[in-house]
This record gives sequence, structure tokens and C-alpha cells, in this order.
Amino acid sequence: MKKMESLRLRLLLCLLPIAFSVSAQEHDGKSGCVILPLPECSYSSDLGWQAGGIADICWYGNGDIYPDYLCKLMLEASAYSKGNRSLHAFFDSKHQLRGVRASGALSYFKNKTYPFYGYNGAAAGYDRSLDAILDDGTGFYLMRRSYFRALATLQGRFGDESPLGWVSGLTFYDVKTGNAVNKRITPGSESLYSIYCAQGVIPAGEENGGSHLEIKAGLTFDNRDHEDNPTRGISAELYAVGSRDFFQGRNDYLKLVAHYKQFVPLLHNRLILGWHLAWQGLIAGTAPCYMLQTLQTINLKQSDPEGLGTTMTFRGTVRNRLVGNSFAWSNLEIRYYFADFRLLRQYIQLAANPFFDTGVVLRPYRLQAQKDAAAAVPAWASIIYSGDDEHLHCSAGAGVHVIINRNFNVNIELARSFFRSDGEYGLNLGMGYIF
Repeated sequence: MKKMESLRLRLLLCLLPIAFSVSAQEHDGKSGCVILPLPECSYSSDLGWQAGGIADICWYGNGDIYPDYLCKLMLEASAYSKGNRSLHAFFDSKHQLRGVRASGALSYFKNKTYPFYGYNGAAAGYDRSLDAILDDGTGFYLMRRSYFRALATLQGRFGDESPLGWVSGLTFYDVKTGNAVNKRITPGSESLYSIYCAQGVIPAGEENGGSHLEIKAGLTFDNRDHEDNPTRGISAELYAVGSRDFFQGRNDYLKLVAHYKQFVPLLHNRLILGWHLAWQGLIAGTAPCYMLQTLQTINLKQSDPEGLGTTMTFRGTVRNRLVGNSFAWSNLEIRYYFADFRLLRQYIQLAANPFFDTGVVLRPYRLQAQKDAAAAVPAWASIIYSGDDEHLHCSAGAGVHVIINRNFNVNIELARSFFRSDGEYGLNLGMGYIF
């Protein structure tokens, strides 16, 4: 029996996407409109065949600001033969409005078999033998989670040349949750999610999801030489995210988010040392369970920024392994640009990135309810609550990146967790650096 994430063979019709330039090429830069399409196909024994594609559309104008762009549109759509769907559109305009950067996104993700490993990191036990849809018709670590998201963000700087800036924005979420749905899963079969609901770890009224409007405001600092492919500089963010529960009337909350990224050239622009420190924490109110794994971000680098674990935050672990009211993570990596050339009128860079990641839950979510549930369900006691104290979770790995025009990045990364209780390894073909 193959695990869901163990067979994720994405067959790219071309590792380097066919590139269409509706432009004139000036010197070593780009101008006009550049369209990079990336067809995608994959197979999972549990999810079926996936078909879809991504299109990255950049407008460079006359090319004076290359490798920066005037505006960018990212379109992504995919579907699995057994029912999962994802639709995502992201727009970013850095220079169209004087002194203001405007970005927005519309996304819909329908996931009938979404990973759920419980709460509070090491406090939740992990049994790898249960991490699949088994022959007896159970998917113990699976739930259903679908959501619609609409996002709008404005950013500006305190002076034309100042690295210090401000950010504000709105994000609307409509989340639907429940038991996993799959032809191979027997309806009503027991799962960790159903146990959490029955025993009150997930509060009554939250088991089916809900809607929230979040307001974001804060400060930024950015003196990097390039946003998507930096070789030097610092990026720092500190902002608050708050939600008044207008829809359910139960959960008002306020979170604080901090990010620090720094890049240092070790050997000209060929060898770059980069590190990222991040913290997201609840500072007031009560966040509902279905909003715990939502990772707050200013510039939406990934279409589905959810879950402290795997490809977007803490590589090499199972997704959503570290979920709590507050958590922190870090990434340290060396980026070695070992080749660059031109192909089909596009500027290509090849890079390798060995990395080391860490993560930890700092403030647990309903830990006492988790302990009580373990006592009430002896058959699953060690899975519901392991009895272990939370600790620093670590992983390491390496990847290879293909970067086109310094703004489009296709990569494959392999990482292994230091602890078997976090999963064994993670292999992913993705888009962009994670920081």
C-alpha cells in the first residue's frame, strides 16, 4: 500500500516551460509581456490522476526595472480524478500605483482527503502504519477541508528610497471541514478527526468550519537586491492580524506575526547564505480550530500557505505536524548558482540548495482536552496524547532549482526529518524558494 504523499510523480512536459515573449529583448533584460506556462500531471494511489497547469505572466514594460516587473499574474488550476480541486489566481502590481504596491488573490481548494495529525506537535502521537487509506476502509489521519479565500493587500514605503514600509490588507476565508470522503474510505469509519470531535478536543460548533474576515496591518523593512531571487539584504516584517467573528459570533482573535530573512553573498553572486526566522502567535481571543494551520503572509508566494510542515515551512515532515496557538520555525540554506545560460530567449539559472529547517509549538491549543480525550479512548490513547513534551523538530535536505528570468522558479527538494514521529522524508516538486 502506497502512502498518499509517497507517490507524487509530476510529469512535466518540459522541465523548462515553453516560454512565450510578446516583447523585444533589450540587452540582457526583458521587456514587454513574458508568459511561462507549466503543464502538470501527477498520480496518487489514493487521490487518482491529477491534471492541471500553471501560467506565470509578467509585464516588464520597457525593461528599465528588470529583473523587477511592473505587474504579474499567476494562474493555477488542477483536478484529481477522485474529486480534489484547486483554483488559484494571484495578481501583483508593484509600480502601477504611485508609491503603493497592490496585490490580490482569489483561491478555492477542495480537499476531500486532507492530512490531520492532531495538535501540539510532539504531544500528538504518530503511527506511520496508519498514515494511508488502509484495506479495511479507514483513513485514520485524514479529514475533509475545503476553503475559499479572497485576499487584498496594499504596501508602501516611508519615502521613495526608504527600506522601511507599511502594509495593510483584508482576507476573507470560508472554510468547510468534516470527515474525509473517498471511495476507498468506509463512511462512518473512525479517524483522529472524528475522535477529536466526539471527545470535545474540537469544540462543538467548529467541526464543520466557518467564515472569517481578517484585517492585517503592520510594518516592513526590505533592502534586498531582488525579492524573488535575492543575493544580499534583509527583509523583516511585523504585523497584526485580527478577526471579529461577524459570521458565527463565537471566535474573535488577534495574532501577531514576525518574519526575519537575511541573505549574505559568500562568493560573489554564486554562493549565497540565507536564513529565515518566523513566529506566529495568538495574543488575544480564541482562534477556531479550522484557522490554526493558516499561515499568515504578506506576499503570497505559495498558493496554499497552510500547515507547519512539508514544502512551505518545515520540509521533510508530514503536513500540519506542528499545529498550535503559537509556533515558530526557521530555515537555513546555502544557494549555489552553478550555471546560467540563455534558452529560447529566456535567461536560465540553475541552483542547488542544501538546507536545515526547525519548528516548534510554543503555545498549545486545548492541551488539557487532548489529555482528557486520551483517557476517554484507551484504544487510541497513545495516538491522541503521546505524553511527550514538545521539543525542537528538525530536518535537513537539498534541492535543485531552475530559475527563469529571475522571477519564475521550478524546483525539486528532498528532505528527511530527524525524528520518525514527524515522518521520514518529503519529496516535492514546487514553485519558488520558500523564503
